[in-house]
Amino acid sequence: MSNSPHQSFDALIAAYTPCGGTARADDLALLLDEHHQGSFVNLAKRLVSGDVFSFQWQDHFWVPMFQFNRQDMSVKHEVHRVVRELDGVLDSWMLACWFTEPNHWLKGRRPVDLVDRQFSDVLGAARADRLVAAGGYFSQSLPAQ
Repeated sequence: MSNSPHQSFDALIAAYTPCGGTARADDLALLLDEHHQGSFVNLAKRLVSGDVFSFQWQDHFWVPMFQFNRQDMSVKHEVHRVVRELDGVLDSWMLACWFTEPNHWLKGRRPVDLVDRQFSDVLGAARADRLVAAGGYFSQSLPAQ
């Protein structure tokens, strides 16, 4: 991402725009309530349990919307499985970036663009990156195939 924190935030928001964007947790809670998928308390529980991930910026939690089915706002459980693979090796900001950056294991494609169509490939990339990250390296530092 970019150099300054503000530029990094803007770049991350822009990276999620093509796949549904992001929402502040407060706004998302209202949307979930409108679709009978929970309340603010329900969203908070999902965030704490890891069913849904978010990243923090200037006292707000931002939730990438690709984690939800657009028709009914239910949670996509495939995303949760990928997040679980990276739990403990990436913080929330790095996780948000991981989904939007080209990935070596996915031949330079972004996980966020493939998770719905090629879930097993994205899950495999998360597993590989977890192992690499545990050793102190990231896939972006590996040579291209």
